[in-house]
Amino acid sequence: MKLEILKQKPLVVLLAISAILLLGGLGALLINFGRLPAQIILRFDVFHGVTLMGSRADAFIVWLGALLLGIANTVLAEELFYRNRLLTYIFIVGTLILSLLALIATATIVSVN
Repeated sequence: MKLEILKQKPLVVLLAISAILLLGGLGALLINFGRLPAQIILRFDVFHGVTLMGSRADAFIVWLGALLLGIANTVLAEELFYRNRLLTYIFIVGTLILSLLALIATATIVSVN
């Protein structure tokens, strides 16, 4: 199977930025994993206070979910490359946005705890 999306420079750049953002989130989690308490705050509401607690390993679920969705988006973009180029770009930009949100979420989890 040829990877046609890797022949398009804008798509490669967007995928590379997405990968860098995901690696940044993973790096933040790995560097601060030892400093996190056993129970971490996963969701905080201004009106109700802490609404969701979890273990340290639950912080990796956010990152892993973003990684799996990014892979799924990339596979769908590859499959739709010759049928509809616009959808390919939408999927790849969606992967970039998802990676940015995952970085923000992991950085927030690390900084709150």
